Amino acid sequence: PIGRKREFISVAAAMSWGLAWIAVGRTLESSGNVVVKGRLVMRPASHEVNHELVFRNVGERRFAGGGMDVVDSDVGLWVMEAGVLDLKGTARRAWTRVTGAVEAGATTLTLRDAPTGWRPGDELVVTPTAEPASPDGAGAYDSARVRSVSGRTVTLDRPTSFPHPKVDVVSDAGLGRVQTAEVLNLTRNVRIEGTPQGRAHVFVRSSRPQSIRQAAIRHMGPRKPADGFSEFVLGRQGSGAR
Repeated sequence: PIGRKREFISVAAAMSWGLAWIAVGRTLESSGNVVVKGRLVMRPASHEVNHELVFRNVGERRFAGGGMDVVDSDVGLWVMEAGVLDLKGTARRAWTRVTGAVEAGATTLTLRDAPTGWRPGDELVVTPTAEPASPDGAGAYDSARVRSVSGRTVTLDRPTSFPHPKVDVVSDAGLGRVQTAEVLNLTRNVRIEGTPQGRAHVFVRSSRPQSIRQAAIRHMGPRKPADGFSEFVLGRQGSGAR
């Protein structure tokens, strides 16, 4: 069942990327629901192997929402009955902080903790620390990819666009503790995702425990137009268990 799919897919027994194809990368694409009633295993053998489940051509406007059973129009990953997700990507430190202020135009970051598992090409985000009302405030996230890693110093593939000053967090239990920007590593080699143009969802209603570690779930949580804005679809969060 692995490959490019454009119809309803049912995993009734077991579909395993981690066993049958443990040494190679695999991508399953679907424009319909994927229903797991057996076991879906995504356990790459090494950091060089990627396992992906991608929902394409999802029509968010068609979502009905609600209920506890599979809905044809509500495209996503459904884990039902005794279904199990067994996802385990290669270990990476998810986030850490820089050791000091980061100026706009910086091309290196010195980290507080060792960037375990970080590799060239990994996608990083540096969080904003400036005053929210300032021009470089709440929306001042910097995105870049890792060019190289040497000890706790990471070289970026592009300079930062915003300053990320150290902040004296006076309200932190009255300690006046100085905090620095967080650096997030968003790259995982196990991924379940929709697309920016069509968000899907993960719905778990299973009698069995699930195991999800070092996996990325993104472009999820469909929305529908409402009074010039958009609103969530009932019961179709990015990832939810019942």
